[in-house]
Amino acid sequence: MGKTLPSRFWKKINGLPIGLANNVKLKNDVEKDAPVCWSDVDLDINCPVVKIREKIKLS
Repeated sequence: MGKTLPSRFWKKINGLPIGLANNVKLKNDVEKDAPVCWSDVDLDINCPVVKIREKIKLS
């Protein structure tokens, strides 16, 4: 279950946005109730939404 926390927290830990967390494949084990980070999932880098989010993440 996702948690609502300030965006500065998610940026600090490189957290995966909840909108990108649907139907993704985990690369790493994630403990129960622990945040899921970009590095924990295997995302399709050719997906338009992922491309847009990467640009936002860099700014």
